[in-house]
Amino acid sequence: MFKKSTIKAIIGLIMFFLIILAFENPSLAASFSASAAKTTLNVGDTTTLTITVSDCEGRFKFSSSDSSVVSVSDSEEWIGDSSNTYSVTLTAKKKGNAKITVTAEDVSDKSFNDVTGSKSVTITVSEPQSQAPSNGGGSSGGSSSGSSSSNKSSDATLKSITVGGKKYSNPNTDITISSVSASTSSITIDAETNNSNAKVSGTGTKTLEAGTTNNFVLNVTAEDGTKGKYTVRVVTLAEESTTPNIVDENPPEEINDEGEATTEELRLTSLTIEGVELIPEFNSETFEYSVYITDQEELKIDAVANVEGTNVEILGNTGLIEGENIATIKLTKDDKVTEYKITINKSTAAPLMETPEENIIADEETEQKVGFIGMITDWWNKAGPTTLTFTIILALLGAAIIFAIVSYKYSSGAREMARHSKVDFIQNDDFMEKNE
Repeated sequence: MFKKSTIKAIIGLIMFFLIILAFENPSLAASFSASAAKTTLNVGDTTTLTITVSDCEGRFKFSSSDSSVVSVSDSEEWIGDSSNTYSVTLTAKKKGNAKITVTAEDVSDKSFNDVTGSKSVTITVSEPQSQAPSNGGGSSGGSSSGSSSSNKSSDATLKSITVGGKKYSNPNTDITISSVSASTSSITIDAETNNSNAKVSGTGTKTLEAGTTNNFVLNVTAEDGTKGKYTVRVVTLAEESTTPNIVDENPPEEINDEGEATTEELRLTSLTIEGVELIPEFNSETFEYSVYITDQEELKIDAVANVEGTNVEILGNTGLIEGENIATIKLTKDDKVTEYKITINKSTAAPLMETPEENIIADEETEQKVGFIGMITDWWNKAGPTTLTFTIILALLGAAIIFAIVSYKYSSGAREMARHSKVDFIQNDDFMEKNE
């Protein structure tokens, strides 16, 4: 039978298992961190921000509190599937401070528990130190010359581009100006560099050819010789437009066969992209869409206009790069212009989109998981290996404790009954001896 020492040993064993399981629970170890190779930069410099995950996986978002000071090369990435680290490039644009934040957007640990939170790194950007002019002699002059060479800026970016009097701040490397009047024979392009010591060529007054896309290249040379290139595309109409340089949102009225005033707006009757799904589904009155691709460098877009004779021009669907690309479908007829925009998100780790059929199946499974059986099934599916092991061990140890207590009580009762039986037997024996 079990003694008190045995019960104490069982309780000690339970505490031992609890301590081991507490340290081995993998969900407590799930975490992520972010660190920058350098936190102090000069304008035009770059550095690397490295994100490291531990025992978790999911989508992380990257953002800058002021992208005009420090820009981030990527906006989001799935980390932890094939690699536990991922790096993004930070580029210093102008003097100031910017906080770079990494946020766990859709992340879970190995037991499918949500991992949340964010990590931030502050980057300080300074202007390059001014370089002393060469004075042509003396030992101090030679030393200054050597140090100035190493401090030259590599910033080959533009602060702004002005086209036809319209200024574009922090411009992209590819700018498109649409629907310029056919009567406009020339246009002036000017540019301002982020670093005062950088040089830019290709500006000035440019001649335009009607009915085509006119391409002009601006070449930027940084102080240390680093090269940069910007392309300005000016799209001119084949005929005179009543509203140059903008999309005509209110086309003029026309007269139909019955002599009534009517407005025939340019629209697409169909829009398809080979091998890619539009988000949302196509509607002639929806003018902005998104698509997700992985390794395509060009998309085959098929667009059909509702008015015969409409010029359908597709721009930006070739030479696709990692990140966000913009494709434009422009419909032009006479003095009317309509544009549809498609945001092309290219990522080699793009998450799969759930189809409506998968959502329906998921809803049906959720409806079936009701009642006590449903609760048990849901718990079983969500519980991780450690949780299941912990539960089984507790159940076995609980059963052992109950068995020990019952056995102890039973053995105590049996000994008491045996003692009483022995006393009764002795008394009966004495009674019989007296009677004899």
